[in-house]
Amino acid sequence: MPEGKAILRERSNEIRKNLGRTDRLARASAAALIVILYLTGVVRGTLALVLGIVALVLIFTSLTGFCSLYVPFGISTVGSCGTDEKED
Repeated sequence: MPEGKAILRERSNEIRKNLGRTDRLARASAAALIVILYLTGVVRGTLALVLGIVALVLIFTSLTGFCSLYVPFGISTVGSCGTDEKED
C-alpha cells in the first residue's frame, strides 16, 4: 500500500475532536456542579443516579473533546471562538 494511502486510512480511523475549549469547560463545570449537589445532599435517590450518569458522560466528553451527539448534526465548536484551538 502506498504511504499516502496508509496515512489517510490512519487519520480516517481517528475520532475528530468536535468540542472547543468553552464547550469542554462548560461540560466540566456542569459535572462539578452535579457532584457538589450530590455531596451536599441536595439531590438523592433516582435523581442522584440519573444526574450521576449525566455527570460521567459530561466528564468523559470534556476529557476526550468528542461528543457523538454532535456528529449527525454536523456540529463542531472547535475553533468557533477566537481562543479555541483549530482542528488539524
